[in-house]
Amino acid sequence: MAYFRGLRHGLAAGLAVGILVAPRPGPETRQRLSEGYRGAREMVTRAGGRAARTWQLVRPMAAGAAGAAAGAARLAGPAAHGLTERLRTGDGDQEPFFSFPEPGGEQER
Repeated sequence: MAYFRGLRHGLAAGLAVGILVAPRPGPETRQRLSEGYRGAREMVTRAGGRAARTWQLVRPMAAGAAGAAAGAARLAGPAAHGLTERLRTGDGDQEPFFSFPEPGGEQER
């Protein structure tokens, strides 16, 4: 918050100094400032309109992607759990995929 306050104060001080030492007369300087302000305001308004239109196009896609991700997570959870159990315990006749050594047992080299 302090950063923005300092930024505002710096901009105000810079604007004041710029107006005081401007090489043009007051009315001409004010006219140029006014034109610059109007141009900036129009540019921001156009950019905001483009952003709003883009969001209207993207929002349904984002909602669909979120729903698809939630569905995939619901399906993947039980499958991943089953797979880890199979890997941990082995499939009946097969040896387990990984196991922990028994305490005090023979160690492989």
